[in-house]
Amino acid sequence: MNITRKTWPPMVLVLAILVGFSVEFLGKENYEFLIYIAMIVLLMWLMLFINSRQPLPQYLFWGFALWAFLHLGGGGMDYDGARLFDWIIFPLSDTYPILRYDQVVHLFAYAVITVILFYSLRSYFPNSKKGQRVFSLVLLSMGLGIGAFYEILEFLTTIVVPENGVGGYINNALDLVFDFFGVMLATLFVRLFLMEKE
Repeated sequence: MNITRKTWPPMVLVLAILVGFSVEFLGKENYEFLIYIAMIVLLMWLMLFINSRQPLPQYLFWGFALWAFLHLGGGGMDYDGARLFDWIIFPLSDTYPILRYDQVVHLFAYAVITVILFYSLRSYFPNSKKGQRVFSLVLLSMGLGIGAFYEILEFLTTIVVPENGVGGYINNALDLVFDFFGVMLATLFVRLFLMEKE
């Protein structure tokens, strides 16, 4: 693992967040979010593994730390008498629960993940217009694929922990929609600012 002076502060922050919320979730017997903590530990290990082969910018580690806090805070903190995840920040629809805190967290998370994918994979694609177009499609596909895989893990969580707050089909579909927005924004950011110009 490649833990440098630039990466250890956000990683220490992530560990502090994990320990703090673990204590809270254990006290509340919230086993659903203990599973999510295990997922975040796995993702943190994976990010450090990627960093050991292709150094990542520090802002991605801070982004990961912020996502970990927002995600665990969504299940561990309340707002207006309900879980923060269920808070509708701006009521944009009379039919669907949009715009929820959970959806903003999904958008942010998959934007960060997509930029990590860019740094992980950029050496495999030629720096040509065609190579950049193909790479952009790969980023879109992989970002959405990871989002779909995460929703499968959430479904498995509903089987393991019957008393959960995962939500139903509409929640699942809207999570994927906001994953898509995050992946699209990140891919646009990559094309405009990170891919080398010919």
